[in-house]
Amino acid sequence: MVELLTFIGGAISQVTSGLWITRFGFEAPYWFILACYLAAILHILIFLPESRQRKKDEAWPKLFSFTGLKNCFAVFKISRGVRRNILLLMFSTCTVTMTTLGLNGATNLFLLHSPLCFSPEYVGFFASLRLFSIGLGAVIGIKGLGKCLKELNVARVGVISAISGLVWFAFADTVIKVFFGK
Repeated sequence: MVELLTFIGGAISQVTSGLWITRFGFEAPYWFILACYLAAILHILIFLPESRQRKKDEAWPKLFSFTGLKNCFAVFKISRGVRRNILLLMFSTCTVTMTTLGLNGATNLFLLHSPLCFSPEYVGFFASLRLFSIGLGAVIGIKGLGKCLKELNVARVGVISAISGLVWFAFADTVIKVFFGK
């Protein structure tokens, strides 16, 4: 739910950013995007309870402690088959993250160049739709697919979905194809 709120905040800010760029220049959208993300963070900090219940005799975790890092490495001490799947999932996630790291800049250049020639409003609408679909897919897709598939298979479906969306977007040459790609 937290992830959905973050993506909704980003989607609202992006849908208006193209309109703001046209009317007020490039500085105003960044302030609005920052305000939306700060509102999402404040909502998380103030209204959402801690998800991990603390035992009565357990002390609060220290801020600069290596306990969390030790717990991360403890994941790799589990059985061999599960460890292989975790390593494959990490490799897939790293590959997708590294290949899509510069995606926003390249996407904007692709949308602004011919044959598409998007206006700033359309770029904002596209970015908003992309953020909203990622957030909605993360919440509904993971919850829905989690009922009929194993967790690892849900992750595989997510990776395959991301790759196929990028391939579709690479060959999009009309506005309709672009909006269906994300």
